[in-house]
Amino acid sequence: MARAEADLHPDTGGIDGDDEGAGAVPRRQGTRDATGISKALTGRITLSPEPAIVAAESLLEFAAKTLRTDAGNRDSQIRTALEAFQFPAITFAPSALKAVEPAQRTDGKFTATLEGVMRIKGVEKPVSFTVTGSLDGGTLTGTAKRELKMTDFGITPLKTMDILWVEELVRLEVTFVAIAAG
Repeated sequence: MARAEADLHPDTGGIDGDDEGAGAVPRRQGTRDATGISKALTGRITLSPEPAIVAAESLLEFAAKTLRTDAGNRDSQIRTALEAFQFPAITFAPSALKAVEPAQRTDGKFTATLEGVMRIKGVEKPVSFTVTGSLDGGTLTGTAKRELKMTDFGITPLKTMDILWVEELVRLEVTFVAIAAG
């Protein structure tokens, strides 16, 4: 079973485009990034020796209402936007681990792409995370990153009287420590 910490970074500033064509987002003057953090990520990813995902035994779940920033009012608005009480779980069902690079490294470090289906507010979309990490004995540590458009999951970007606004892109970053099941 994997233990993980999830850092969700709502983006209010410039973003470099990714391979899906998300262009640069201009940064409004006087803005700053808001970082939401939660340690409420649970679940497991089961790998076969290839390594390949055993989809029937793999699911990660994040409790949407546990996301916290440095402002309680913003936290409430985020929970409302996520409809966290109607849809309490954000899930990721991994289905494939690809491009583990380089397989021949002896230092235990790797880069891979983790593919699967993410569900937010009842909306499911295929997504992939870029994963970097290292393996030391039976312990795997690393980071998985992905940018998502809120509107792809039916979330309207927050805006309150030109005082608080959030861009459509959100950076998801999950830092994890996984221990091989014995």
